[in-house]
Amino acid sequence: MRFNRSRSRGAFNITIEVSTETSPAGCVTTPAPTLTYDAGFKSGKRDVMLDNDYGDWKNRKGKQFVFNDLLQTKSEVLASGYSDLLFTSIGIRCASPVLYETDRVFGSNLAYWTSPCPHQAVLSSPQWDDLAKETWTSCLAKRGQGRANYLESLAEADQAFRMVGAPFENLSNLIKTLRRVGKRSKGYEKVLASSKAYIQFASSEWLRFRYGISPIVNDVKAAMEALETGWNKDPAIYTSRSTGKIQGVEANTGVINSTTFRCDYLVTTSHAITAKAYYYDRYTKSFWNDLGFNIQNIAGLAWELTRYSFVVDWFVNVGDVIYANVPKVNLEPLGGQLKMTEEKSTLYAPTGVTNKLPTLWNMVGSVADTVQRDDTTVTRFTPDYSYPGFVIKSDFRLDNYTRAADAATVAIQWLRSVGFTRLTKRERDL
Repeated sequence: MRFNRSRSRGAFNITIEVSTETSPAGCVTTPAPTLTYDAGFKSGKRDVMLDNDYGDWKNRKGKQFVFNDLLQTKSEVLASGYSDLLFTSIGIRCASPVLYETDRVFGSNLAYWTSPCPHQAVLSSPQWDDLAKETWTSCLAKRGQGRANYLESLAEADQAFRMVGAPFENLSNLIKTLRRVGKRSKGYEKVLASSKAYIQFASSEWLRFRYGISPIVNDVKAAMEALETGWNKDPAIYTSRSTGKIQGVEANTGVINSTTFRCDYLVTTSHAITAKAYYYDRYTKSFWNDLGFNIQNIAGLAWELTRYSFVVDWFVNVGDVIYANVPKVNLEPLGGQLKMTEEKSTLYAPTGVTNKLPTLWNMVGSVADTVQRDDTTVTRFTPDYSYPGFVIKSDFRLDNYTRAADAATVAIQWLRSVGFTRLTKRERDL
């Protein structure tokens, strides 16, 4: 039986205030009344967690996996700095005594003005859902996988060794091209033709290293590690994991328009969503399974041998969907969960204050306080079977220099600038 639980910690107990003092003009001394307002924000931290639990979880511990759904929220507001604006009327209102009308605003002014403002919208709910589906699908695709995929390596052995077998082929072509260019071209045309030859050489050698030499080295290392580690004859529990993250920043300007002054401020919101998926299976891992000779790799071999399939996988998770939906033979599924962490952080910072009525009022002081708002929401749940599916990938991984280099060389291939025969499919292991 499951029980719902609710726990909380911390509180917002420091009130952010702003005060005003007004001294109206008159021919007698008038005291300046002070009014204090709650700015709307309260400083402090507040954590709230909602989950459900089995009442006898201690008896279940060690015997079976227990997964609890979770919803946890954390909020923090920090106001710092101090603002003080003093307005004094221009001109004498009375001959004796000399009195001027004054108006003073002081305290956490920016917090007062921006308290109704929510976080700016940066990432949308569909992006949250796509990231969850992409990460969960990737995790399921890894179930039962070993250290290497020798099945694919054997299928592509002729292509891989052909790439490695002619290490001086491109160098010879480069030298011939440079000699030919040196005899036929001059000036700008010579520089352009030579640059193109160097780009062709570098692109070809990059492909040779990434999809020829490096995969063979990784396969040998995987086999050595497998032989050194050995295998259990009895079933053991293995964990498949996958992570994903999307993030964005939104910066805009805001304006506070009062009767006598204008305050400009900058509001910057950082939004990040991190997904972590894990799945447990119990099975006996054999030598052949650890090196990739299994049913799911057989089922995915046709896709792996499709030319430029890895380019498609950069943008759409076709390969992961295939592997996730292949039946996992000899695996006892124990279950898994998906943890989504959403972080929002907004900073309000003043950029300047302007006197709107300089002919009527003198203004001294500044707006110098800032407000930092941080909210974190953690959701943990067990996805249903509708989650594994096709999505446009949230991260094309071109921020990684190896991915950017791969994309550039493939583009050159498509432009027929490099006479390379074929690319092998190894991007997942690199």
